[in-house]
Amino acid sequence: YVRPASDSVCGTPAGRNFMYNLALRAKAVPGVRYASASMHFTPAHGLFTADVKLTQRSVGRGTLTTPDFFKAQGITIKDGRDFVPGDLNSDGVVILGHDAERYFYGNVPAVGRMLKLGSRASDAPWVRVIGIAPLTPDTINGNPVDRTPWVTLVRRDECGDAAIYARTDNQDPRTPIALYHALRAAEPTALVGPVRSARG
Repeated sequence: YVRPASDSVCGTPAGRNFMYNLALRAKAVPGVRYASASMHFTPAHGLFTADVKLTQRSVGRGTLTTPDFFKAQGITIKDGRDFVPGDLNSDGVVILGHDAERYFYGNVPAVGRMLKLGSRASDAPWVRVIGIAPLTPDTINGNPVDRTPWVTLVRRDECGDAAIYARTDNQDPRTPIALYHALRAAEPTALVGPVRSARG
């Protein structure tokens, strides 16, 4: 993860697209195929509102991320499309997990629908659902998988504590080290923690 030197950085021009710039730095490291920067987020009043009968529900996980989030984790979008860099110029687009689609929309296909990043009464923005991630298996390597519905969002000018996900082309043990140093160079005053990497 990378933590800005202070919260005040996020309110300055230097904080614009902080997360995307980190992802670009990581992706530039030799051997890295995809990289993303992500952080948790909570919608206004802890609720999302679907545009189908104005269904209002809480959700366990909200992730604010950069466009290569799913590629970095080896996940192919099931319906709709994946994030693209142009989504960073928007007010926001979301991809729902398979369980979240059913949770918010029931049997109504969610791609193309709108989701409000807050309660019905809030002035939070509405964003478009562009894709659905595949159903998560109940277990991976014998371990139970968290089936909490989740919402993944890309939008402009995000800044905050970012977890870095990278998918590599090789198993070279020097690649994670190079990632760490690239992130340190990008934000010399920031706190840089462990970098998670996965082979492509």
